[in-house]
Amino acid sequence: MPNLTFKSDTHEYFLDGVKIPGFSEIAKVMGIFDFSNVPEYILETARNFGDAAHYAMRLWDLKDLDESTLHEDLKPCLEAYKQALKDNHIEIIKEYIEQPICSLIYRYGITPDRICLVKDELSILELKFVSVLQSGVALQTAAQKLAANEFYKTKVKRRFVLQITREGEAKPLKEYKEKGDENAWLCFLGSYNWLKKNGGNNEKRNHRD
Repeated sequence: MPNLTFKSDTHEYFLDGVKIPGFSEIAKVMGIFDFSNVPEYILETARNFGDAAHYAMRLWDLKDLDESTLHEDLKPCLEAYKQALKDNHIEIIKEYIEQPICSLIYRYGITPDRICLVKDELSILELKFVSVLQSGVALQTAAQKLAANEFYKTKVKRRFVLQITREGEAKPLKEYKEKGDENAWLCFLGSYNWLKKNGGNNEKRNHRD
């Protein structure tokens, strides 16, 4: 197993003791996600809700959630999540839940929400608790798939996003099939590395792994 260290308080990845960029940092610099038209107070509220929802679903998947303590705002999301897992024949693999990984070849870190079985096929499953999906999720899941297959020496074949709104509506499971997504991600990564090497400082937006 690669010698990867993840500092959760600063969200930093270290490979063999050397800091490598995380997906969030790269996405911020390269503007992969665009929230420029969203007021900061709305972004902050959405981030907090998303973090809480991710944490609740993680505890559920680990069979460590006391539902009696769950905030009322999160209960519709949890019920939608449970039903979506059943309807889409998704089998969670506990060992892969929100585990930091990295690409050894391209040297970046990332934390997939789930690497799981979707209809018996090993797949990336990204969770988004938002009303609107941005196109950058295609690159995010491509980065996750590439890193997962290097890090675990697995054969992740498919990429999905499960979108659940704050009101508890689970959208149809969306699969990303474009073969060019991985190449597009590597282009963004290459541009990021060039900017860093040449003193570029084009930081734009924050985004969660």
